[in-house]
Amino acid sequence: MILHRLNKDSGAGVPENEVWRISRWRKVSTGLLMVVCGLLSSAALPPLNWSCLAFIAFVPLLLVTMYARMSYAWWSGVLFGWAWGFTAFHFLDEIQGSFGVIPYILATVLSLYFGVFAMVLSRFNCYIRCGRREREMSFSERAADPPRCGWLNDLAFAVLGSALYLMVEWGRAWALPWNFLAVTQYRIPELLQLASIGGSYLVGFTIIFVNFALAVSVDNAYRDFQSGRKRRLPWLFLLGCALIAGSGFYGMHRMRSFEYKETLPVKFGLIQCNISQRRSATVEEGIEALKINFSLLKELMSGEEKPDIVFFPESATPIPYSDSSGSAQLLRAQLFYALMTYNTPLLFGAIDIEEDPSGESDFLTFNRAMLFHPDHTGYAEKFDKIHRVPFGEYVPFRDFLPEFVIRIIDMHRDLTPGSDFTPLNLLPGVRAGVSICFEDVFPYIARREAQLGANLLAVITNDAWYPESAEPEQHYANCIMRTIESGLPMVRCGNNSASVVISPVGIAVDGVLRNADGTVDFLSKERIAGVVKCDVPLNPEPTVFLRFGDWFIYLMAVLSLAGCIWWLSEWSHDRRELAKHLNN
Repeated sequence: MILHRLNKDSGAGVPENEVWRISRWRKVSTGLLMVVCGLLSSAALPPLNWSCLAFIAFVPLLLVTMYARMSYAWWSGVLFGWAWGFTAFHFLDEIQGSFGVIPYILATVLSLYFGVFAMVLSRFNCYIRCGRREREMSFSERAADPPRCGWLNDLAFAVLGSALYLMVEWGRAWALPWNFLAVTQYRIPELLQLASIGGSYLVGFTIIFVNFALAVSVDNAYRDFQSGRKRRLPWLFLLGCALIAGSGFYGMHRMRSFEYKETLPVKFGLIQCNISQRRSATVEEGIEALKINFSLLKELMSGEEKPDIVFFPESATPIPYSDSSGSAQLLRAQLFYALMTYNTPLLFGAIDIEEDPSGESDFLTFNRAMLFHPDHTGYAEKFDKIHRVPFGEYVPFRDFLPEFVIRIIDMHRDLTPGSDFTPLNLLPGVRAGVSICFEDVFPYIARREAQLGANLLAVITNDAWYPESAEPEQHYANCIMRTIESGLPMVRCGNNSASVVISPVGIAVDGVLRNADGTVDFLSKERIAGVVKCDVPLNPEPTVFLRFGDWFIYLMAVLSLAGCIWWLSEWSHDRRELAKHLNN
């Protein structure tokens, strides 16, 4: 930062200006450091799962931006955010055609969030952590004897800065609450149990607070070394360690003591058909998918253990259920035959169409989960996907975009969103809150369904868009937070991965595939059908999160606003003092 100022004053064109050369190298090296730190932050996510990096990856970004000008801090945050976003969401490159540009576009958008975070953070450090006395000192005075920051100022900076970061996550939550900080710990469920109190944001707070505590402790140690003072105890870092330890102890206690008063044992049959992506399938591909699914059903029902209900994945066949085509008629006939033959309820995922009652279009198209009972000629209940995939299932702001942009991004399908959160009555005593595909990463859907009486979370999904990347594992890692938040078990049926039962503490306890050591395999893409067991709670006690929802992120919003008011108040005071000095 010092050299940055000298560069601005001295000018790059002055002969033998070594300060400018050093400053330029400093900018390049800092930029590379930010990129590396962004990569390390994403390495804490699947597929690498280097979870411990989440607690330290932000430290260099915080140290660089603490004393930087707003523009310098902005670009540091942008570089960090772009590197993180591009690698964390690089799986989107598997989508064919023009959508290969999505990782670049998404990384650019996400980098803006981090740029704003770093820019505001530099002001928080200047006006909240550093006192008025330090701001009034000259450069030479600060260099010779940097004053100590008060412990309350350090704590306020760490808390308000952590709250500010959570606003970055909240800012994109409406569209893509994917790969939040909490997800980096999905293989360490003891650290995730705080989500039952404050959602994933509370877990994320503990992680980012440790980063702030470590950065502040390093900065304080450097100040003491520079001035020759006796080093202080890094109490803020110790507080961060205590916070993580407390989270772990709470998590272990909840995992050991969690149990339902009364449960209903249910056997679920899961069809993992492992069918390739066939959104624009030919008739032959649709018929092939139909045969695969119902041959797996026949294999499942001919086994020794009979399921109480069978789940098919999302888009089990690329055939619209209510279509008038011959393949749609065959689909309905197969379903009716299966119901009559096996006398077992079926939860089936498919595209369905209905006439538009408003008359604005010929028909409406839904991504639908249909519950079939043997005593019904058609489906008895349904759930329509509420939160559609942007660009995959609809084009946001279509009416306002130029035609050439729509041609690039359009996948020629605008699905109609559902609006009913009512749980489906799968079996007597079993009320399932259904999510379709990436809906299971949105807390508000599972929470609303639980409030309406769901005692089970049911997910049908299709990750066939991403056959080789880490997307299926990331999807699984993101969805397990819903079980901890709600305190409900989840039965998940995937087309090509994670056909499992997840307990209310976020652990896969049963699945259609097992590893050699007996643990549940939630990553294999085998074509298989199997029976899994789940104890469904009859009268589950609501968690704190279910009762009060996003109370913690609202608290973080208040703290962030308070931090900005504090900053602007101190800035206004300095301006008034400067005006008085100039007038005198």
